[in-house]
Amino acid sequence: MSATPNPAKTIAVWYESNQRGVQKSNIELHFNLWKLPNGNNYLRFLDIGIMIPDPAEVRQLCLYFPFEVPTDCFEDIVGKFINDSNLVSAIFNEHYTVASEPSSKSRLIKKGGQELFDIYETGPQNVQRQSVFGGTVFKLSFQQRGRPVYLRFRVSGKYPTSLSIIQKAANSIVQSAFSQTEMIDFRVNEARDLNQDLLEEIYRQSSFMLTKVHFFFVCSYGEDIVGAHEPYAKCRNLENYRWKNYVGNDKLNQQIYLAYQWTKEKRDDFGVLIRTKFERNNRRVLATYLGVLLLITVLFSVISSYTFAFIPSALKPTSQPCVSSSPSSPSLPPKFSTAPRDTNLDGQSSKMLTSRVSSSTPPRPPRRSSENLR
Repeated sequence: MSATPNPAKTIAVWYESNQRGVQKSNIELHFNLWKLPNGNNYLRFLDIGIMIPDPAEVRQLCLYFPFEVPTDCFEDIVGKFINDSNLVSAIFNEHYTVASEPSSKSRLIKKGGQELFDIYETGPQNVQRQSVFGGTVFKLSFQQRGRPVYLRFRVSGKYPTSLSIIQKAANSIVQSAFSQTEMIDFRVNEARDLNQDLLEEIYRQSSFMLTKVHFFFVCSYGEDIVGAHEPYAKCRNLENYRWKNYVGNDKLNQQIYLAYQWTKEKRDDFGVLIRTKFERNNRRVLATYLGVLLLITVLFSVISSYTFAFIPSALKPTSQPCVSSSPSSPSLPPKFSTAPRDTNLDGQSSKMLTSRVSSSTPPRPPRRSSENLR
């Protein structure tokens, strides 16, 4: 296996306090890492939900990403779900109702008439961006109304993609063409992976106690979890009809998606390591390999034709002379003509033959003289 090295994975969350001497405040974090098929690639983004139980202590909330995150890749997404009470209930897995607050960007969340917390929608004036500590820091401010405050943002672009490592098998030409193994490494407030100057800044200000962290990995049902740092707590089918507008992708209804959940409580840091395997049988891959297979077939046919044409001529024996010049080969007797030959090898035999011919010839009658005819 081979994998492409990746930069640091951990993000950091801390705050600038309104009160001196306060070292830790509580915070609850919700992370949704989305991986949605999009043609031959994948659409990846990270949704971050932040619940601050005691916002009076927090003057500014700080988020650090170990990557350059442009302003347009960090957006407030409260407006994508706040007007849909069913989607609000799906996000929090509770049956909530939403009440508007006059002259405020806060929405009051209730359950059975009980006021629970505010969801605050930030604007450009609430967000400050800085490129420091080898990455990007966003400082967030919000309105406080005496209740817990919930914020929700979406990070897209290079950072969510950097969380993934594609592992290539040794026989990648065959195996990796149709399936791939991916490792996802996500961390929060892991000190050993943070910039030292950033750690000093966090210690100088105030850090959070992570009272509860929910991490959801949302992917296609065709992707299998083949390993993780620990077994996931839950897995559920995503109701596509509820999440289409929230995700902002009309293709969401074309597939089935699963949400895998990991949860931790009362920690200073958090991490999740997931190993997945998924198929790559898209049209482009299939067309490419069918083309390669066709090319191999044609080349094999051409080579076979030349090979079989050469073999008979190579095996054909060379022509031999009619009479061998070898001493061991017997000579055939010469054939004689049936006609008599004038030339005789032996003079005596010739006389005998002449004698025999003369004796066998009948005597010629005597010639009569002309006188007897008269």
